[in-house]
Amino acid sequence: IWAALCPGAPAYAAQYAAQDASLDHFGNAVEAEKFLAAMEAEAFFVTDVDALIQTARTYVDPASRLAQLIGDVLQWTSEGSWLETRNRILAHYGHPEMTHVLQNVGFILLGLLYGRGNFCQTLATTLNCGYDADCTAATAGAILGAMIGFDQIPESLRNDVSDGYVLSSWMRGVP
Repeated sequence: IWAALCPGAPAYAAQYAAQDASLDHFGNAVEAEKFLAAMEAEAFFVTDVDALIQTARTYVDPASRLAQLIGDVLQWTSEGSWLETRNRILAHYGHPEMTHVLQNVGFILLGLLYGRGNFCQTLATTLNCGYDADCTAATAGAILGAMIGFDQIPESLRNDVSDGYVLSSWMRGVP
């Protein structure tokens, strides 16, 4: 939400994301919120994944484990396959809890970097990392979607997603 409210203003997006995240998160989870919000805010105007990452990482505490992860993933993606990078992320930052922030931010970055601007490849690579795959793929897809624009998302995918909301019967009438 903060990127959508602050397009092209990563400092504001990161600031608001940090305030929001601090209500129910701490440490690396807050750093991740700042990083992703800044990245998403820039994605409306910047079409280079590496540039997005470099800008967004300036809003991360350099002493944090998240900052270390970002640097490691950038290095690892230049050295091997996506599967090798996934295994390295899990070896260094993995956690049995599927929603653990470090492994999942690693997977988002892995998907964006190995996807190389191809929407379907980015989603498939991110999804195939597993763990909190619906959230990681959604985040990678949102970032890339903002970068390339709606018209560049494959029509087959756009047609499969409704523009409307579907509510269960128990939600009808809730203000």
